Amino acid sequence: MTFNRKKSNSLIVSLFLCETFVCKIITCIIPIPKISVLLMVLLSIVSLVINNRISLICLKRTVLLWLFIQLLLIISGLINGFSNVSNYWQYFMVFGTSAAVISMNDFDVNYLIKYTSIIYAVFFVVYFIAIRKSFLDSGDTYYGDSMGISYAMTIIVYVLILYCFYKRSIILSKKVVFLLFADALVALFIILFDCRSRGSVLALVCALLIVFIARSTTQKRIVRIIAGATISIVIVFNYNNILTGVYYFLNAHNIEVRFLNKMIYLSRSNIGLLNGREMLYDEAYKHISSNLMMGHGIGYLESYGFGYVHNIFLEILLSFGIIGMVIIIALFILFMRRVFLMHDDLAVVKFFLLFFSGEMMLNFSSSYWLYPSFWLMIFGFINLSKRTDYCVIHSTT
Repeated sequence: MTFNRKKSNSLIVSLFLCETFVCKIITCIIPIPKISVLLMVLLSIVSLVINNRISLICLKRTVLLWLFIQLLLIISGLINGFSNVSNYWQYFMVFGTSAAVISMNDFDVNYLIKYTSIIYAVFFVVYFIAIRKSFLDSGDTYYGDSMGISYAMTIIVYVLILYCFYKRSIILSKKVVFLLFADALVALFIILFDCRSRGSVLALVCALLIVFIARSTTQKRIVRIIAGATISIVIVFNYNNILTGVYYFLNAHNIEVRFLNKMIYLSRSNIGLLNGREMLYDEAYKHISSNLMMGHGIGYLESYGFGYVHNIFLEILLSFGIIGMVIIIALFILFMRRVFLMHDDLAVVKFFLLFFSGEMMLNFSSSYWLYPSFWLMIFGFINLSKRTDYCVIHSTT
């Protein structure tokens, strides 16, 4: 049987990015325990089976990075105790390894957008028929589920943003374009009216601004950065008045926006807009300052009875210090420069899609060790280059 490998790889990447919704669709039909793990294993196996030729440089980079991360986990386990690292290790072995396998094979942006749009459309049907009512009435579990669904919804909106700015390079049929816009609008509706996560809204705004600035000419880019910074400062210093004004305006028109209601509630309560996370941030600052250059290794804060910090920059500083942060930022700039110097809009779209889906959420929530899309971003970045040196890993008949 002849495969269109790039097309097949695009479907695999789409299923990986949409893992949350794919699993919800499946469990609505057949309740399967640990469905996420099974899905990752299946995607990895299929990826290996259909790709009998892999770029040798991609293989070397991927294996070396995978082994380096294993080394970091082992060293951190010896320092902070393996009980504080074991959960992260398990997640990396499943999601990180799957991402590593999948990232070695190139995918087509056009097919990825098509498949992602279809997956979202199927999920929305299932959501409004079988999930929404129980989700909104789920009581104490609503808040955690709301955050997960809200952030998962952002991916299709990222795709739409990238399509709008790079539509000359992205070739889609009219049906797919219609489906993409419809999916994004439904996703925004669910984020704003069904969920109470503020981070997903901020992530979308940041992504839009980044692409807007990136598509500007050098002269306009400087002006827009200054204008954006000025507007941001004004909003930060007047956020309470802005929030209150928008809240009362919407209330006057009988429009309820759940994430806005949450922000108003938190701003008026003793909890504060950070929703109690300032305690985690303060604890992180304290330990970061005690070993600013080298950090304390993975799982350090957990050894004091705390969870993860809910901020990727603080987590990196806590684990690897300023030296680790500088190395990571330098590598990110290197990968970004390499992609932009290719002068290939589709490569830039891939870069932004991996970055937005893998990093944006982590500025406001969760830990990168627990987030599958982060690992797809990391392994995807090192393999975003022209692939010419292929090696045969198995023969096909």
